[in-house]
Formats: sequence, C-alpha cells, structure tokens
Amino acid sequence: MKQLSYNNGTPRIVWTKEEVNRMNILKDLQYAVIGKFSYGWPELKELRTIIPRQCNIKGECKIRLLRNRHDLISWISRHISSI
Repeated sequence: MKQLSYNNGTPRIVWTKEEVNRMNILKDLQYAVIGKFSYGWPELKELRTIIPRQCNIKGECKIRLLRNRHDLISWISRHISSI
C-alpha cells in the first residue's frame, strides 16, 4: 500500500512512472481519457453513441462513469483521428 503524503494540507499519493505504466497495462488503460462535464452530463447511453463518433474511434470503446461529473473513455487501438 502506498504511503499518503500531504502537499499544503492536501493529501496525495505519488506513483513512479513505472508504477503508472504497469497499472495502465493491468487495468487496460493504455489508451484512456478522463472527461469532465462542468454542468451535468448526458445519459451514459447517449455518451456511448456520441463520443466514439465525434472522436472517430475505431474498434471497441468503453465509456464508464467514474464519479460525479467525470467519465472514463478507453479503447483498444491507439489509432484515432482526434481527441
């Protein structure tokens, strides 16, 4: 378990680049983006239709809610036209 540290009173955990790379591979997050909606968000079903089309993502794309106003978008192939 990682040690919790504080930066100006804010708790944080620091990972090395190697640890992050290993976690990304284990959790299938090599190609992932976290999105934030400042004023609420559309239904998850709508996001799953709109985001792959707007970003021209080819192949499988997973879109999940992380927490309040954040979503996680991940895909298998590294080939997308824009993000």
